[in-house]
Amino acid sequence: GDDIVFENFYPQAVMREDGNFIITWLSIPNDLKKYEICFQRFDGNGNRIGDIQVVNDEPNDVQPFYSSICMTDNGDFIISWTEEQEDYRFNDIKFQIYDSSAAAVGNIQKVLINGDIECRPSYPQIACNNDGRFTIVWHDNRNGDYDIFYQIYDKTGIPIGENQKVNDYSNNHNQLYPSLTMDSAGNLFFAWNDYRFGEENPDVIGQKAA
Repeated sequence: GDDIVFENFYPQAVMREDGNFIITWLSIPNDLKKYEICFQRFDGNGNRIGDIQVVNDEPNDVQPFYSSICMTDNGDFIISWTEEQEDYRFNDIKFQIYDSSAAAVGNIQKVLINGDIECRPSYPQIACNNDGRFTIVWHDNRNGDYDIFYQIYDKTGIPIGENQKVNDYSNNHNQLYPSLTMDSAGNLFFAWNDYRFGEENPDVIGQKAA
């Protein structure tokens, strides 16, 4: 058959204090049959460590997008991504924990939406601290318009509490494309696009988690 050529999109990178770093991205083959979330590890000089690895295990009719990565100082890391269902009506957000040797720890897990509401969560971003606790933030339309939500997890991937809403304003206007950062104590700060003044004039809003 024809050779398969891959196009690569949406890269994100993370580095630890010794200079080693990891890049994750979306890889799309020219036959469009199997989208893949991939990652590659590098040492501090940019030399590859091992081979490219594929994260997701979805069937061909489920497409992943928008991967995000965080890493602790000992090299453990977590990758999160959006999983778009075949009918395009609903999404899931998934994540996979890895140890410092890039071995998967447990199975791929799904971010649970409060009340198991069917909606379109997307654009996950992830941050962790050195004890392994991590937080995923995303936008979804469970309330009609898109709002920003986050979920905190312990180092094993067990959720701590429920999803929390970040933005305090919606009023029929979308809040989209969140990012976050976390300090060593687990304090969180979020930023995102606020469209209250119209889709043509988004603002950037920030909020520290209470």
